[in-house]
Amino acid sequence: MRLQYIILSLLFSFSLSNCVKIPGESSGPGKTELNPWVKVDDLVSEQLILNAKSNGSFLYVISEGEYFSLDQDLNIKENFIFRNTPKTFGVPAFSDNVFVRVANDGNDRPDIEFRATKNPSSVITFNSEDIGETPDESLEVDQDLASEIGAFNTDNTQFLLATISRPKFEYKLVRFKVTTDASTFNVEEVKVDGYADLKQVDVDPNGGAISSIRYFEGEFFVATREGTFRVTKDMRLELVSPFWSLDIFRSEGDLYTSSFNTGQMMISEDNGRTFEQSSIQTDLGVVRVRGPRLISQEQLGKPFFTPKDQDNIFDIAPMQINEALQDPNNGGLFRAFEYFSGKYYISVGKELYFADDISAEE
Repeated sequence: MRLQYIILSLLFSFSLSNCVKIPGESSGPGKTELNPWVKVDDLVSEQLILNAKSNGSFLYVISEGEYFSLDQDLNIKENFIFRNTPKTFGVPAFSDNVFVRVANDGNDRPDIEFRATKNPSSVITFNSEDIGETPDESLEVDQDLASEIGAFNTDNTQFLLATISRPKFEYKLVRFKVTTDASTFNVEEVKVDGYADLKQVDVDPNGGAISSIRYFEGEFFVATREGTFRVTKDMRLELVSPFWSLDIFRSEGDLYTSSFNTGQMMISEDNGRTFEQSSIQTDLGVVRVRGPRLISQEQLGKPFFTPKDQDNIFDIAPMQINEALQDPNNGGLFRAFEYFSGKYYISVGKELYFADDISAEE
């Protein structure tokens, strides 16, 4: 009888543990409500992950020295190692077909590399000192943007880069025309397509005077300490917001400029033609919209924030993240954020994590 009692007790305990969810217990492989992020174990990066981009079929992840391509099952399809690049400047910029990185050429001269996302060995390289508008001008890439080093237009044929002109020590925007073959497997041609002198913004030796470059409705926008500028198709600059801007983003059809100062957000309800000051009070900073969600950072590498309620994107709080992944020393670990195949991806240092959804801390 005693043996039967023990057996029945064990069976009851096993059944109960499978029917009742214990608080904090794993709700999936390696995740709980308070620890929703799961590590992508197969991705092993030797250096800090800088960015990630999805084209729907693949997830591309780039670190300072490596480039990964993952399929929808998170199988590593490619692990490309960049050669002779002891240092990467800024955050590489992506389009669906081409990505741009700025790296040390080994002689303390930064190279601007245009590479095919499907085939990173296909590359066209410029040295930043050789693309000046005049023979006596050399350009230095502004590596201190709070977002990617530049932006592509919608069809991936133009790229706008922020540089510092020497010897004038003034900001200059450079537009490149980018051509790939029909398969988009190879970068066929890249050439400088226009310049714009951004003399209205003084160069800060400590960086940060230009925060981000974005593309909306057929034109580029540049967020700076002196306001937000629209870059017209003929490379003229038009000031659309006089306030210190951190970023430009879209929500529900309207364009917004986030500001360094609370209460100085601008809104455009006509696709960026005109902007008006909004009464919205928000702490939104550098903003990325991926899938149906939005995240914000005070500056590159700092912890992610997200809206408390999706009906009010302007009221934000720290994003829920595993306790083990938090960065109490503010080491600038949080870089990549992307939406791919129904899941969200973030990078923390050298590691990549995914979650089914994101939410703010309560």
